[in-house]
Amino acid sequence: MKFRLGIIIFILISGVFYSCKKDNVYPIEPVIEMSPDQIYLSPSTITISFTDGDGDIGLNDGDTVAPYNYNPVDFNKYYYNLLLYYFVKNGDVWEETDLIVPYYYRVPNLTPSGQNKSLKGKIEVSITLPINRPDSIRFNVELIDRALHSSNILTTPVFYK
Repeated sequence: MKFRLGIIIFILISGVFYSCKKDNVYPIEPVIEMSPDQIYLSPSTITISFTDGDGDIGLNDGDTVAPYNYNPVDFNKYYYNLLLYYFVKNGDVWEETDLIVPYYYRVPNLTPSGQNKSLKGKIEVSITLPINRPDSIRFNVELIDRALHSSNILTTPVFYK
């Protein structure tokens, strides 16, 4: 009898400790970093790791009205939520270069179901680089959540021709 009572008490105490397990706490602004999976020799794929405390990463197909509206005349960066800014090395200086077709993407809605909305994950983007690109290029990467919080700006390693 004492043995059973000891087991029941152990299970109850274990349950209390397990239920008190803290959820991951991240800032509400997205935080991005180069993924350890990033292959630096292949600039055709860029992989970033991210965290977001309130889990509002990604856009739905219907997210096309302000502030997420597309305007070809007056660029609205919130239509996209993953922006890769293209930089070219000119001498010793890195210069951002505007491209006819920029590297901007709409990441789909990744909000998890359930009470804890914290997100941690990876985003992999396939890109096609211009054939006549300079010898050295790199990207600055920015992720924007639905509340229009911008992540830190991540600079990729240099991609050589």
